Amino acid sequence: MVKKPKKRGQVWISAVLYVLIIVVAITIILSTGLPILEKMKDKTVFTQAKNTLLNLDQYFQRIKDEGQGSQRVVPVEIRKGNLAIEGDKLLWQLETEAEILQPRSSIDIGNIKISSNSDVDTTETDSHYILENSKIRANISKCSSCPANQLIESLYFKDTSTLLAGNFSFDLDGQDLTVNYTMMVPEGNNTNIGSATVTAYLINQTQDLLLTLEGGADFIKINLE
Repeated sequence: MVKKPKKRGQVWISAVLYVLIIVVAITIILSTGLPILEKMKDKTVFTQAKNTLLNLDQYFQRIKDEGQGSQRVVPVEIRKGNLAIEGDKLLWQLETEAEILQPRSSIDIGNIKISSNSDVDTTETDSHYILENSKIRANISKCSSCPANQLIESLYFKDTSTLLAGNFSFDLDGQDLTVNYTMMVPEGNNTNIGSATVTAYLINQTQDLLLTLEGGADFIKINLE
C-alpha cells in the first residue's frame, strides 16, 4: 500500500518578511460541500491545523517584539485543506460536512479568525456595489431616484460561466417601484464575510427592497421589509 505523503514545509521568517509579519492576519474558513464520511477525522484535522496556526502566530509576535534581524525556522504541517497567502492574510480552507461551526458564523481566537461558509467579498465603487462569493458575482447599481429595474445590472454564475445582463423587473401588486437611494451592509470593501445586503430605500412605499448574498449561495435573496 502506498501512503500519501503529508503536506510538510518550513516557513523561514526573517527581516525580509518583517513588514508582512507585523500586519499578517490568520484566517480559517470552513465550507460545507463534498460528502466526507469520516467527519470525526475532519474535526481532528481542524484542531491540529488551528493549533499549528496559533503556534505560528506566536512566532510572528516574537519576531515583531524582537525587532529587525530576528529569525526563526518554523515547522508547519497541514494534513488536509488548502493553505495560501492572500495579501496580508494567511488563509487555510477546509471543505467538510463535519459540524465544527454554525454556517455563516465566525469566532476570533487572538489573531485567528475562524468562520464557516464565509466566502462573501464586497467591493464598493462610486457607482456600484459588487457582491461576490465562490458561486456568483452580482453587480448592483448605486442608483438614486431610479426605477428598481435598474438595480441589478448583471449576475455572473461561476460554475457555468454564465452572464445574465440587463434589467431585472421588480413590482409590488403590479406597481413599478422607484428607488430613492441605496446602502450596503457592511459598507466598503470586505473579504471572507458570511453575507452582505444592499438595501434599496423605496419612494412612496412602507417597505424597502433588500438584496442579500450569503456565503456558498448561488442566488441573490430578495425581500421586502
